[in-house]
Amino acid sequence: MTFRIVVFTAGLGHNVLRTIDLVLREHADVEVMIFHHTPVKTPEKLLKNQIKNVERHGWRWIPYQAGELVKDLTAPAPRASRMVGVTSSLAAITAHPRVTLRRYPSINSPQAIAELVEWKPDLGLVMAAPILKKDLFEVPRLGSLNLHKGKLPEYRGMPPAFWEIWNGESSVGVTVHKVAAGLDTGEILLEDSVPLEKFATPGVRVRLGERGSKMMLEAVGLMRSGAAVFKPQVGKGETRTRPTLAQERELEKRVRPDKHDLKRRAKSAFFSGWAPAKELLPESSRRLVILLYHRVSDELRDSVTIGVEQFEEHMRYLAASHHLVTMEDIIADRPLPKDGPLVAVTFDDGYRDNYINAAPVLLKHGVHSTFFISTDKVGKNEPFDHDLKKLGRGLPNMSWNEVREMHVEGFSFGSHTANHVNMAKATDELAAIELERSRTALQTELGIAKPMFAYPFGKRADMTPARLEQVKQAGYACNCSAYGGVNELGVDRWDIRRQGVDHTMDPAALRAKIAGWKHDRYV
Repeated sequence: MTFRIVVFTAGLGHNVLRTIDLVLREHADVEVMIFHHTPVKTPEKLLKNQIKNVERHGWRWIPYQAGELVKDLTAPAPRASRMVGVTSSLAAITAHPRVTLRRYPSINSPQAIAELVEWKPDLGLVMAAPILKKDLFEVPRLGSLNLHKGKLPEYRGMPPAFWEIWNGESSVGVTVHKVAAGLDTGEILLEDSVPLEKFATPGVRVRLGERGSKMMLEAVGLMRSGAAVFKPQVGKGETRTRPTLAQERELEKRVRPDKHDLKRRAKSAFFSGWAPAKELLPESSRRLVILLYHRVSDELRDSVTIGVEQFEEHMRYLAASHHLVTMEDIIADRPLPKDGPLVAVTFDDGYRDNYINAAPVLLKHGVHSTFFISTDKVGKNEPFDHDLKKLGRGLPNMSWNEVREMHVEGFSFGSHTANHVNMAKATDELAAIELERSRTALQTELGIAKPMFAYPFGKRADMTPARLEQVKQAGYACNCSAYGGVNELGVDRWDIRRQGVDHTMDPAALRAKIAGWKHDRYV
C-alpha cells in the first residue's frame, strides 16, 4: 500500500532534495508531494523589506546589498554538471515518477489546504518552511515532523550553528520534533549533536544538514512502523533570530581571522588579477590540474588540513568555474575535453573526516572525488606514523561501511598501499605484500577489479623505477604522485602529478594555483 508524504518547504535547496532522495531510495512504496511556498515579491514588499533591514542592520546593509548584487551580476554560468549526487538534484527529484511538485504563493492558503486534504497524506515533513497554520500541518494522518538544526528548547529559531558558536557551546544539536502550535515547541522524536571543534565556523551547517537528512529518513521509518516514541521538551528555552550584519562580522573575525588578515587580503587581491590574465594564454586550455586534499576538519590547521567552510568555498568555486573531470576520465583511452584547464579532486589516506565533512560538501556541489585509502587502516584505530610524529596521536579513520556508502553515492576509491608504507624504502617482498593486500581489499569490499594507485608521501624520491614496475605488475590502473606539477593533456598514467591543498589557500589562491602559479609547491 502506498505511503504518502507531503514535504512543506520554502526552498528546494540541497538538504531538502537530499532528504527526499534518501526517502525515495529507502522506501519504494512512498509517494511525495512537495508543497513549495513561493510568495510573490511585489515592489512594495521589496521596498518595505529593504527599509526594515536598514533599520535593523544600519549602514552596513547598503554596501552588503550592493556586494550581493555585484556577485549576482558577475557570477559565472555553471560549467560543471553534477558528477555525484545526481539523484538528489532538482531536475531528478522533480522528474521522479513518485514525486509531485505544487507551488503556492501562500502555503497556508485555503486552496493549498483543500488540495492537501484531498490528497490524504500519511505524514508531513517540514524543512526550511515558513510558520505553518494548524489547519495545514495537522492534515497528514500521522501529523507533521520538523527538522530543526539546534538543540531544543535551548536554541529555537535560527540560524543554525551561529548562536552556539557565539555562545561558546561545545556542540550544535540536530532535532526532529512534532510540529505544534508555536515555533519549535513540539514533542521530540530524535536528537543528536555535532561537535564544535577548535576552529569551527558556521560552515558546520553542511554537516548538520547531512545528519539532519539521515535523521529524517530514520524518523520516516519509525513513524511507518509505529515505533516512534516522543518526549516533551523540558525547560522554557529561548527563541533566536537572525544576527545583525555587525554580529556576523564580529563572529567571522573571531573564527576566520584569515579572511581579515591584511597580508592575506593583499595576496588574494594580487591573485584575483594575476589568474584571469594567465588564463587568457593558450597553454591554459592544455592544462590538467589534479588537486590533492587530505583532511577536511575544524580540529586542526596544518599543511594537510583545510577547514570545512574553506573546503566548501573551494568546491563552490570549482563547480561554478571549471571543467571538472574524474580520475577515470583521465586514465581512460579516450580524448579529454579541450576547453581547459581541466580539474580533478582527490584525497589521500582515508581519514574519517572525509566521510563526515568532505563527502556532504562534495555531494552538495556535485563534485566527484577519488579517495586513495590505506586499506589496512580502514575500520581500525591504528594511527598513521606521520600523525604520531607530528601530532603525537592518531586521528579516526573511515570504516568499510562508510567507504561503501560513499562508493554507492558515486565516489571513487583507490589504493594508498595497505599500511601507508614508503615504497622506495620498502623491500621487494614488503612492497609486493602491500600492493597485493590493498588491491585485494578494494576488490573484495568494493568490487574494483583494477584499482588506481597513489604512492604514500608522494615525493619524487618516494617511488623508484623498480617499485613502479611492481605497481604495474600487481594489476593497478595508474600511479599518482604528490610533489606538485602540472599535467598536459595526454597524461602519462604512470606519472600523474597532483597539487597539494591546505588551509592557507582561499579561492583566489586556488584559482592562481590552477592557472599555473608555482606548480612545484603550495601557494
